[in-house]
Amino acid sequence: MKVKVFSKELDTNLGKPLFFTKVAHENAELLEVEINKWLEQNPNISIKEIRQTQSGGSWLTAKVVVTLWYE
Repeated sequence: MKVKVFSKELDTNLGKPLFFTKVAHENAELLEVEINKWLEQNPNISIKEIRQTQSGGSWLTAKVVVTLWYE
């Protein structure tokens, strides 16, 4: 079993609500593109598990981490 980790900071504008910022939406879309590109480049893998977490808070930049376990 192998693991591939993708991560992206969602918001670089501290002090603004995360989900209402343009940066958050653009970076989430970039993360999606990055994951899809990797999947296209690895068509023979078998995904066993996917997990997503988000960290950050009022004073920290929000970061999303997507972890794929595959064979």
